[in-house]
Amino acid sequence: WKVTGREQQLEFALKAIEPTLASEILAQLLGQQGIARDGSGPWIELIGSAGGATELRQLFDQVGRGEFAEPVAVRALAALGDAARLRSVKPTGDLTTLTAQLSASGEKPRIAAVQLAGTWKLAALTPQLVEIASGGTTGAAERAAAFAALREIGGRAVIAELERLASGGALEIRRDAAVTLASLELPSALPSVIAVLRATTDEVQSQALWRALLGIRGVSAKLATELPKTELPREVAHAGLRPAREGNQHQALVPVLMKQAGLTLSEVQLTAAEMQKLAQDALAKGDAARGERLYRRTELACVACHAIGGAGGKIGPDLTSIGASAPPDYLVESLLYPSAKIKEGYHSVSISTKDGQEHSGMITKENETEIVLRDAANREISIPAKNIARRTNIGSLMPAGLIEGLLPEERLDLFKFLSQLGKPGDYDAAKGGVARAWQLYLILSPNEHLGVERVIAGDATLADWKPALSLVSGALAGETVEEVFPNRGNNRGLFAATRFESAQGGTVKFSLTGEVKRAWLNGQLVKPAAQFTGQAKPGVNTLVLQLDDVKPDSVTLRSGEVAFALGQ
Repeated sequence: WKVTGREQQLEFALKAIEPTLASEILAQLLGQQGIARDGSGPWIELIGSAGGATELRQLFDQVGRGEFAEPVAVRALAALGDAARLRSVKPTGDLTTLTAQLSASGEKPRIAAVQLAGTWKLAALTPQLVEIASGGTTGAAERAAAFAALREIGGRAVIAELERLASGGALEIRRDAAVTLASLELPSALPSVIAVLRATTDEVQSQALWRALLGIRGVSAKLATELPKTELPREVAHAGLRPAREGNQHQALVPVLMKQAGLTLSEVQLTAAEMQKLAQDALAKGDAARGERLYRRTELACVACHAIGGAGGKIGPDLTSIGASAPPDYLVESLLYPSAKIKEGYHSVSISTKDGQEHSGMITKENETEIVLRDAANREISIPAKNIARRTNIGSLMPAGLIEGLLPEERLDLFKFLSQLGKPGDYDAAKGGVARAWQLYLILSPNEHLGVERVIAGDATLADWKPALSLVSGALAGETVEEVFPNRGNNRGLFAATRFESAQGGTVKFSLTGEVKRAWLNGQLVKPAAQFTGQAKPGVNTLVLQLDDVKPDSVTLRSGEVAFALGQ
């Protein structure tokens, strides 16, 4: 019986029998096949899902001996983590030799090793993890992994280090330390939590901080009691409203934040006739173009949750044809009272874990070992089934009162925009053949040393790419670019990259509206024009445009011969 092509059947069989027998069979198969240095075959994942302590040790030792290339080592470390997280199985012998992997040359293997140190709860590695978490040159993803590992390890030594880090230093480190401390010992963390909330006035960072805090059991109720004794900056309280309204777990906190944000909580429930009148006013007086700009406002986060033309978030229903398929008063009700009528498949749950975390989102995967949620920040969160304490249905993740901060005429504009989606004209995004998902890059003095060559090649590993979406019409608007990079200063170049897939490769025809300086297809210079061609390779390709760095023009890129990516 050959395994190749039957990996899923083998995995099912190994999971269906006693673990000791599964381990014995897997050991025999590995003896025949071995784990290839290039990671080929199903063995790494099979060891993670069904291997015993001996097979896990074999895999761990191969990582330690440097026998795998970087991507394979990352897979192996992830499989070791899955075995411990989902099945409570670890390799035999000394696990602290993982410390060598914490200083690997690549960031991805280091992050995987840090995550594994937390999963294995290796308290002996606490000093190294603290050094990574507080390092001035540590990247954001690696720092977040280090703080998560410290939370999983816990204990007095970790709490003492977190109290030290939360009390002073760089704000981003203080934030992560305060959140981690709150998950381990909330009473002592509260002063630091309030201090970093007050100091975090950037809207995006503030929302991320609120979501992290509200994901800890007991924080919401405690803040609802303590915040009236202090005063948050108005923009901080406003940023907290959306996370607090996602689901129904933080209702005591919402009026506190409303008051500190200078907003009034409306308790008036519109009748069906009033909603019908509002819809009629929107159709008569609303401006769809202004409504689209409102839809794309960061604080409303519509784009983060909903897709139009396939591009955007996947938390809520795709809105490509919502205006053509739903009556206007239904749209009004959906925005004002999102939990009144929830589309099938978009009901959300709240999961409380045994280690004190609260997770909300839609279930994207569920089996006997784990539940995977997609949360309101569009992240996938894997929760081991053995760690679930309580599961509750919470209705829609879309916050009630989302548009309370809009002026009456702005609400009409937003309703009008949604009512036009899918109808013939500028708001019909059903037709393909247009680039909708872009990545923007601005060369400034801090990243100039990385060189323009990697930018024009569309190197996705560069940290300074910023995502942007075209308008429903397909245009990457100049004002969208300016919103992403409002302070362009003395820059060395502004670039926009999009990806597409070509089935056969060869010559591809494009049409372009708007002015660009230059263009590159897979790093090779092409001459942009209203109609131009480029040589594509089979599979994924990257087209990069250089925009005017002073006043970027709106550009629309089309081709009927390729499939443009809907995300980067």
